[in-house]
Formats: sequence, C-alpha cells, structure tokens
Amino acid sequence: MQLFYTSLFSSFVKQDAQAIAVITASSRTVRRKFDNRTIWERVKKGAPIYAGDTIRTAARAQTTLAFENGMQSFLPGNTMAQVLVDETGAFSISVQTGMVYFSDNTVVTEGKTAYVETATEAKKRLSLEPQFPPDGYQVWKAVVNTVPFTLAGENLPRELLVSIARDRAGGDIVYQAPFLDTSHIPFLADGTYWWSVKNPLDEAQQSEVQSFTVVSAFSAPEMVSPRLHEAVTLLPDEALTFTWKAVPSAAYYRFRLFKKDREDADNALLLEDESFLTRPYYTYASEQLESGSYLWEVSAFSEKDALSSRRGGETAFINCDKLFCVILPATVRKIEARAFDGCAQFAEIKYAGSKEAWEKIIVQDVQVQGAAIEYEYQQQ
Repeated sequence: MQLFYTSLFSSFVKQDAQAIAVITASSRTVRRKFDNRTIWERVKKGAPIYAGDTIRTAARAQTTLAFENGMQSFLPGNTMAQVLVDETGAFSISVQTGMVYFSDNTVVTEGKTAYVETATEAKKRLSLEPQFPPDGYQVWKAVVNTVPFTLAGENLPRELLVSIARDRAGGDIVYQAPFLDTSHIPFLADGTYWWSVKNPLDEAQQSEVQSFTVVSAFSAPEMVSPRLHEAVTLLPDEALTFTWKAVPSAAYYRFRLFKKDREDADNALLLEDESFLTRPYYTYASEQLESGSYLWEVSAFSEKDALSSRRGGETAFINCDKLFCVILPATVRKIEARAFDGCAQFAEIKYAGSKEAWEKIIVQDVQVQGAAIEYEYQQQ
C-alpha cells in the first residue's frame, strides 16, 4: 500500500516511491494524476513525478520535466502525457493528446510513445538484426535475379550501410551501398557470402554477420526407368515405379503422368500430378494403366514453389528434320524452350484458338516466335 501526504504549500508526495523526474518550470494550470488515483491535483515547480503519473496542461499552460538521467521534456498547452518505466528501468512518455518536445530535438505526437534517454542510453538500446536472408540461406539463380535484404531492430539511425563480403571478417567486400527499408542486391556469382549492416557514423554499431550461398540452377532430373520409348510389360496387380537420379540440393520433386490420345496426338490426359516428393521415385498402381503410350515428367524444386529444373520422359519434336508445320490445339498454355530443336524445316503453326488466346501462351522457343501462325484453324 502506498501512502500519500501533502501540506498547504506542496503537492502530493508518495512516501514509499522513488521520483524519476521533477517539474523544473511551470506556468498557469498544470495538473498531475497518480497512476492508481482518479483525482487530479495542481502541481507547480519542484513537484516530483513518479512512474505512471499523467501530466495535463491547460490551454495556455506549459511545463518542463527534468528526468534523473539528464533528459528534459517540454509539454505545451492542451497536452496530456503519461510517464512510464518498463521492466528494464528505461523511462518513456506516452502522449495521449497534444505533443511533447525533448531536449534532443525529438518531438512525440499524439498517440505515440518515445523513450526518454540520454545519448549514451539510446546507443545502448540500438539494435541491428539481420532478418532476410537468414544465416545459411541458399539463393538459386534459376529462381531469382536479385536478393532482397531486410533488417529489424530498435532505434535505427537514419543512415545505414549494407556490406556483402566473401569472408566473415568482411575483408573482401564485393558490394556496399546505403541500406533502405528493403535493399535488393544485384546478381552475384556462385559462392558463399557474408552480409551485415552498420551505422557509417559509428563503426561500433553493426549487426551480426549472416551468411548466404548463391548457386547456379542445378541440372534437370535424369530419367532412369522407364526410359524414352521403352516398352513396359506389367503383370496383374503389379505396380509401375518411375525412377530418376536424385538432384543434389533439391528440396522436393513433382511427378506428372499423362496418357496420350491415339486420335489426337497433340493432346494428352493428365492421370497423376504429385508434388512435394522427397525421394527420386514414384510408384503408380498398374490397374489404372491400359495398353498405350504414356508421357511422364519430373521437376526439381529448390524450395516451395521455386522451380529449378524439369526433365520430361518424352520431348515434343526434337530432331524431326522433316517437320514443316505443326497443329496446336487451343488448350496449349506453354511452349518450352528447345521444343523444336533439330527441326530445320519447321516454319508454320496452325493454331485452333484466336490471336488473343495465342498472345497469352508462354512461348520460350525461339523457332516458334519466328514461325508463321494461322489462327482459328479448323482441322478437316
């Protein structure tokens, strides 16, 4: 229980509490309310201020608080603010109405809270914490062309500098630039790098050093079984296992199986689409397979939703040296690069869809981009 006492010539005082500030100047009506009381009392120069106290100034009043750490704050008219102390013993002021000015030229506006610290204390509280990329992160060239760097911390200075070096000590710097809210670092060569952020005006204020590795796109999965154009004989109740060579550093694979349409060789029915496979094989129940021709492909991923490479069990038209024209259905969504490698005569496409639909197709093959296209083709 806290005891209060007063006299005819002084403000209320807490008998068993330590004051953290004192009013050094006051004019007109300035009132104070203890954190656990509802009564407002008028205070004057020399009145002690305790943790949790709320100070209120009238329309044309003003007051100045001097904290025990040397910092001063000025409250103009029509201002109400509460003085607080956190678990670490640091002082702060929460402004409810109006604004509060500090002796270090800081201004705190309505609805905000600011620490009341000396320059030495503020430096101790400064925190620079690398946020992304985290320590040990791998950057895949096949996925991104730049690396976003983000930082967390407290009391961050306005000017920061991000450095990327080839060694942890920071001796071989390959990139250095002002740090913004999110800095995008240009494309880097393969290798391991260390990055940190520091205050260029104070070398002692520097974040921890974090590492990341830049690697080229790894090779596509190599099919093991069944191979291209391989005939497979299955016994009743026997499963068919598709296998491929493991890709170093791949996080997972995606397997897809298609059934070719005998009447329309350009179309294939998707039978299976399985993602997040961590082992280089997939088993498919044979009772679902009929005699015929099938296509399968497997994709390697470095992380969730980050495609690194793909290898298909059958390629579209490679080395068809007599191919001149190809008919494409309106269902085509993407034409991969090198789809027509070795097709020296290829020059024309008959497309069942409209020109507008064609322009939405992702075309990566340069030969397709140079071919003559007939739109809305109707096969006889």
